Amino acid sequence: MGQVSTLTPQAVKVPAAHDNAGAGVDTLPAIDQKLLRRAHALADYCGFATAAVGALGLLGWIIGTDGLKSILPGHATIKVNTALAFILAGVSVRLLRTGANRAQTMCGLVFAGITALLGILTLAEYVFAVDLHFDQLLFHEPPGVIGTAAPGRMAANAALSLSVLGIALLLVRSQFARKHRIVDAFALCAMAVSLLAILGYMFGVQALYGFATYTQLSLPGAMAFLCLSVAVLAAVVDTGLTSVLISDGMGGFTVRRLLPLTLVVVPLFGWAVAARAHHGWYDSAMAHALLILGVMAILSTVIVRNARDLDRIDAEQRRTQRILRDSRDQWELTFNCMSEGLTYHTTDYTIIGANEAFYKLLGPKRLAGTKCFEVVHGTRCPPDYCPMQR
Repeated sequence: MGQVSTLTPQAVKVPAAHDNAGAGVDTLPAIDQKLLRRAHALADYCGFATAAVGALGLLGWIIGTDGLKSILPGHATIKVNTALAFILAGVSVRLLRTGANRAQTMCGLVFAGITALLGILTLAEYVFAVDLHFDQLLFHEPPGVIGTAAPGRMAANAALSLSVLGIALLLVRSQFARKHRIVDAFALCAMAVSLLAILGYMFGVQALYGFATYTQLSLPGAMAFLCLSVAVLAAVVDTGLTSVLISDGMGGFTVRRLLPLTLVVVPLFGWAVAARAHHGWYDSAMAHALLILGVMAILSTVIVRNARDLDRIDAEQRRTQRILRDSRDQWELTFNCMSEGLTYHTTDYTIIGANEAFYKLLGPKRLAGTKCFEVVHGTRCPPDYCPMQR
């Protein structure tokens, strides 16, 4: 009897046992460590970009330059509280993701808490129609400013986004079991708000970046919220629902191929078509037709390319499986041709399989799952002279 601990149960045909040998083994695709490092770097870059937008907006308030507070002249400007929150949240992403020491983690949590508090207090002002007198603590904004309902007060959708992103940052280092679902949901909620606002500016639809008579979300603010949402998702990408983005399986391959198309190419193409229609190149009916035709062409190209790559990967997998099957058959033939009765089992003495010579010695009894010392020696524990005891 010999121990062959490196062989897989599929290498020998034995009754039952090996059919369940892989039970309990995690079959989910593994995380690509290179992509994980890139995702963490992306979190840092997006956090820095968020803080930079906030710093430029704050500088615009300090020196009185509207160009730093709003990219587009004649549109809403980024408010002081929003700019401060962007600076705090951007720094918080870096501190909470690395967490080199307790002091850094605590600073990150404090910054995240202030961010969430600013958003929650502003939402309370909108919901309860009160003025908490903190909107203009640092700088005074005159009434009647474009896209501003209450001087100095950030937009309602900005307050909502700050609230959920601040809470998400507070949960990044939490030990709560289901924290990744909350973090992902909150970050995706803020991302949806920012994308709606950006699309509103791209297509000139005011309702997408400003609700009713409330203060409008500025374009720099929308871009900063998008960066901050991406930073939060990237900070927990290895444990969150978006972990498929960095998996080395087919799901990760497909989503990395399709997401840029969905989030970048299609909106830019739609904007280009709408811009040409706005300048009189063609009427709205022609614009709709071109938009549909373009989206169909883009999707068809990506689908065909994806199918071709999937076929190539499938062919490689079939080739690998064929090689493994041939190797298994060769090993099985060699193992069963041995005249000496042999078994292979785990380190805890559980038999996985045996060759034909062993079955001839003991008869057609079920061996898989039993202990070798019970079958060979008829004892309840291994004898002292067992080779595995050495």
